[in-house]
Amino acid sequence: MKRSWYLFACLSFLFVLDVQAQESDQTVTTIAWSPDGKTIATGSVEKLVCLWDTAGKKLRTIDAHKKYLSKVAFALDGKVLISASSYISNASEIFAWSVPDGKKLRAFPLGDNCSLTDMKISRDGKSIACLVRYWGQLDPRTPEKVLTFDIETGKQGISISLEIGDYAHCLVFTLNDQQVIVSAEKGMLFYGLQDGKMTRETRRPSPIAMDMSADQKCLATILGGTLRLYKDGAGVKEVKFPYREMDGTELQYTVGGESRSKKLEPWLMKVRFAPDGKSLAVKERELLIFLGEDGKKIGQVFLGYEKYINDFAFSPDGKKVALAIGKSFLLHEVPK
Repeated sequence: MKRSWYLFACLSFLFVLDVQAQESDQTVTTIAWSPDGKTIATGSVEKLVCLWDTAGKKLRTIDAHKKYLSKVAFALDGKVLISASSYISNASEIFAWSVPDGKKLRAFPLGDNCSLTDMKISRDGKSIACLVRYWGQLDPRTPEKVLTFDIETGKQGISISLEIGDYAHCLVFTLNDQQVIVSAEKGMLFYGLQDGKMTRETRRPSPIAMDMSADQKCLATILGGTLRLYKDGAGVKEVKFPYREMDGTELQYTVGGESRSKKLEPWLMKVRFAPDGKSLAVKERELLIFLGEDGKKIGQVFLGYEKYINDFAFSPDGKKVALAIGKSFLLHEVPK
């Protein structure tokens, strides 16, 4: 993969190490790292799931879905891979696959005329929680639901209906996987997974993405150009983007020998904690920023103008990050 070194000179604080690129068959939309750190899974814009070793050798290709893959995740100690597709006004799908041989183990029934908004794996890797929007033929305001499934058996657990019109964006497990937090239009909603009842509701800004630290003691949310960190339910840190050195910066780059410029604008799209929960990363379109537990920046990756980072995943030891970009995945060392 060609490296844009002329961009590196423009940003002296750019952090890039150990780039490895491998071509996939189609645009990579989602990526995950196995618990043992030996296998990387990617999902593509047109239905394929691929398994790779960390040297970039393709191990297996699975013709998994009908359309766009939105999520891949390892479960049950890495023996099972969960893949999910999501597309509007159609039947979204979630499947479980055997990692050793690529065989389909089961499907998780979501129902017809639905789109999957978000899916998360529990901390113990034994269950999934799904945020699903249903599209009624007569009433488009059909309520969204939170569904849970046991990964090993495929059995559905709880089903929680949100209020009609309270559109939700994302969800996370918390309280030792006994509760989910849902980000919806009216605020952040807390539901118990034993009885499906709402235990708490806050009027905090509704984030478009969330992640919970491995010990489930710290919640990270993003909305627009703001990252918020909450610990034990209290707001402990708010980080505004862009940082001072990026604010209003006009990035100089070259296309076909012609010099151009672009002003960087903050729009955070994903957030992930490192496995130890002491650091995290946030993704803008073309930029991945690493932060310490105090919210201060410790490094970043910028691969070039229109080199969009579609997804990213930390290695189990937290020393590297895999980036889904174009038809490739790249491996970078994480700054300390």
